[in-house]
Amino acid sequence: MTDPILQELKRLREYRRRADARRRQRQIQARLPPGLAEQFQAYMQTTGLNQNQAIIAILSTFFS
Repeated sequence: MTDPILQELKRLREYRRRADARRRQRQIQARLPPGLAEQFQAYMQTTGLNQNQAIIAILSTFFS
């Protein structure tokens, strides 16, 4: 017999793997220089946004 908790963990991992695969084409990653990273952290703190929300806000402003 298989442990139901292990089965649930396996199902959840598979669900996350498929979700990540669907999102991968829209994923962006960057390494920021230290000064810019500090400015970005300060922006997130002052606006109360998380990283994803802050990037969307900045890019939306830039491209609109």
